Amino acid sequence: MGSAPLRHCAAALCGLLLFELMMQSSCAQQANRSGILPFRQQISPTAPSEMSRQDRAEKHNQNIGAEGNATGQRPWESQDGPLGAKTMEDTEIIARIGPEVILAGEILGNVNRLMEENRSQIPTQKWDEIRRTIMHKMLMPMIDQKLIVVDALQVIPEDALPGIEEQVDKQFYGEQINDIMERAEVESLQALEEKLKESGSSIAMQKQIFFERSMAAQWIQQQVTDDRPITHLEMFDYYTAHLEDYDQAARCCWEQLSVRFEKFASRQAAFTAICQMGNAVADQGAVFADVARAESQGLTASAGGKRDWTSRGSLVSAPLDQAIFSLPVGQLSPIIEDKTGYHIVRVNERVAAHRTPFRDAQVEIAAAIVAKRREAKLKEYLDSLRERIPVSTIFDNDPHAESTQENSANLATATQATSAK
Repeated sequence: MGSAPLRHCAAALCGLLLFELMMQSSCAQQANRSGILPFRQQISPTAPSEMSRQDRAEKHNQNIGAEGNATGQRPWESQDGPLGAKTMEDTEIIARIGPEVILAGEILGNVNRLMEENRSQIPTQKWDEIRRTIMHKMLMPMIDQKLIVVDALQVIPEDALPGIEEQVDKQFYGEQINDIMERAEVESLQALEEKLKESGSSIAMQKQIFFERSMAAQWIQQQVTDDRPITHLEMFDYYTAHLEDYDQAARCCWEQLSVRFEKFASRQAAFTAICQMGNAVADQGAVFADVARAESQGLTASAGGKRDWTSRGSLVSAPLDQAIFSLPVGQLSPIIEDKTGYHIVRVNERVAAHRTPFRDAQVEIAAAIVAKRREAKLKEYLDSLRERIPVSTIFDNDPHAESTQENSANLATATQATSAK
């Protein structure tokens, strides 16, 4: 299955409902709960007992409709299958985040797919090491997302959850499932279930991932906020500190007629052909685009030879790059020769190299400052969650694994890494 980006619209819709249902329940209702749902265990500053963790794992397994016994092996310690995937069961716990767990089936499909796609580039002796690294890097942002979900479930009123889950079900089966089926190249839910099973996943697991991703996306919007106004001085300081970001290279919009040496018996024949095209435009009044479509052998011939905005120095052909940035606008060039053939070009519009002035960059600068603030707030928020919610993984005692903090990623990366394959 191919990786997919965050489904922003679905997350936003789910988030709006989540916020609405939260507001509908009073603080009194939160204080007088008659019981706690199995996936909403209370978080204490200390790690939960092994019994509560086991109960949570068993409940999670029931939710995804899976049964199995963990082998205790790490997934890179054996090659008893094409990708070593049989070394652990899909229901084996690979990370604990407070009362929540991450199961092997939530990550193995992605790992296996990525390893298989790059099999020809992976040295045999490095297979286990690379597999371990990929697993760890995919797991870390998933943990960040799970931390956010655990935090959210401690605040959202219990009686609001059924309504939220119902709406998520509607979104999942109304929108998300079609996308998953398309990527899996199947046409029925039964076929999808079988395809997902091959990679250690299931429809139920994909729905759970979708639910948690949607909840985390909205919860971050509630928790990671910074309403401080952006001052003119702050924007100007940012601009002066990032001047190189506002330097714009010269660029031009142009059109091209070309013949390729490989298409002709001799260079003279190619030269004759480009001359005929140039004469048709210059002397016979033919429309440049019509000549390009009929006779040119350039990459954009079918589009009338039109070339989009091109920055100086971006063309492989140095003679063409030189021509389009020195030729007067609107004038046909002489015949230009490079390694591939002969060309005639005409520049339709050109913008000189310049620096975007501060007054024109303020909207972009404000957005950059907001993003920077948000990134800092998100890191602060995740750090606070890690201080009060215990986290453990199968990598904790692995000397080859990088630290969790070094590999933490933002929610967008987490979503991308854990998206349905």
